[in-house]
Amino acid sequence: MAILFPSHYPKPPNPDDPEFVVYQILRKLPDNYTIFYSKKFKGTGSWKEEGEVDFVIFDGAKTILCLEVKGGRIAYDGKEDIWLQNDKVLSPQPDRQATEGMRALLAFLYKDGKDINFGWIWVSPIAGFPRILDLLRQCPNK
Repeated sequence: MAILFPSHYPKPPNPDDPEFVVYQILRKLPDNYTIFYSKKFKGTGSWKEEGEVDFVIFDGAKTILCLEVKGGRIAYDGKEDIWLQNDKVLSPQPDRQATEGMRALLAFLYKDGKDINFGWIWVSPIAGFPRILDLLRQCPNK
């Protein structure tokens, strides 16, 4: 099993809590994985950004993945190019939140992270999607 920090989920177990669901899934990764839950990072030098990452996943070799978790009813409005959570605009947008967290982590690691591959992803553990053609019609033509 993966090594998690903290070793136990810090809130009461709740199967309706999307971060709890993801925490339980990630703990099943192989032993070489190290995972940090809900970490804040502040850059150094010219990097003054601070970012919070729901999960920082290190594969034990050369890759770090910053994972942002969103729960509730998630929807995408392609005409406005915005994500909604329970019918409210997500701010910051989940992709922006994940990239900002990754950039803050890069700044935090600075020299030590030069040979490491970094990536980000955001997930909703329980997601339903409309028919794909309806979704594609909403996407902006960029």
